[in-house]
Amino acid sequence: MKVTAKVYPTEGNTNVAAMATVKINDEIVLHNVRLVNGTSGLFVQMPAIKVNGTFNDIFFPITAEARKQINDEVIARYNKPVNIRELEVIGNFEEINGVSEEERITEYSQHYDTHFLKDGVPASKLYNMLSNAEAYYRESGIDTNEFVRQNAKEETAAPSKITASLKPVTDKGNVKATGQITIDDSLVITGVKVIESEKGLFASMPSYTDRYNEWKDYANPVTKEAFDRIQTTVLNKYRSLGTVQGNVKYTDIGDKEDIRHTKNLDNEYAKTLIGKLEAAGIKYSAKVGEKSTAIAFHKDSVEAVKKLSNEARDEFKAARNAAAEAETPLASEEAPPEEFEPEM
Repeated sequence: MKVTAKVYPTEGNTNVAAMATVKINDEIVLHNVRLVNGTSGLFVQMPAIKVNGTFNDIFFPITAEARKQINDEVIARYNKPVNIRELEVIGNFEEINGVSEEERITEYSQHYDTHFLKDGVPASKLYNMLSNAEAYYRESGIDTNEFVRQNAKEETAAPSKITASLKPVTDKGNVKATGQITIDDSLVITGVKVIESEKGLFASMPSYTDRYNEWKDYANPVTKEAFDRIQTTVLNKYRSLGTVQGNVKYTDIGDKEDIRHTKNLDNEYAKTLIGKLEAAGIKYSAKVGEKSTAIAFHKDSVEAVKKLSNEARDEFKAARNAAAEAETPLASEEAPPEEFEPEM
């Protein structure tokens, strides 16, 4: 995993020495990372949100190697003077002549606040930091444009390996699932959501509202390829979960030890059984996959479900026989179960 960082020192009497953005494999950016001056020295702190009284990191390394990479990179950049590549990001050297100091401060500040920090360092400090670095390169006789070209020839990182873990959601409106993605088996980004819009499903990255009440991402892809890879991975994972339906939520059926399940049933047969469960008023929750359905219900309903399952099986067989006689295509080639066998 390739890790690069941009670090911006802060001012004032605070233990936060700097804020940083961290880029993973040149395609995914992590925002609002803090460099904290602790009792044992500098260390990197990830942004966190408070849930049920506990602070949970939005993103975090899950290997010692990844943690060391991020810490070492951020601390190294903090201790290293600003170089020409940072200057190129914020200002264009060829346009500096003839631009007033006030305009330059405004330009730097706007870019800085927009792209890097929720609470940026004062524009005057940023301006002075950049001006001093610019003067150093000018006085050293360095051709800034050539320097940029030479130092831009960095090794290209391999595309990030992205995996997803999701849980379906049934009671949050257009949010259909929540979970996390893992980058290169080394870094986890939480707060990922699958959202249903008028244009269809899409994966949303973790975000927050800033002091201007505008939505900002904690982490986001910065290349089309990474964006597409995240969307494909998350949505494929969501579709593999199947959809959840029922007249109650799974957790409302009863205690875990009191819940029983059907085996995976053919979807067409399960549809018939679900209709009978609905008509009989039996509490159930069903997970519908691409080809099969599993139905959960309370142990007290086993005999009633068994009776309805047999009825559904007979109706399903009759429908198949009628379709065969009429030589019409079958909605399903799967045979219904010969005997109802609930599972724990």
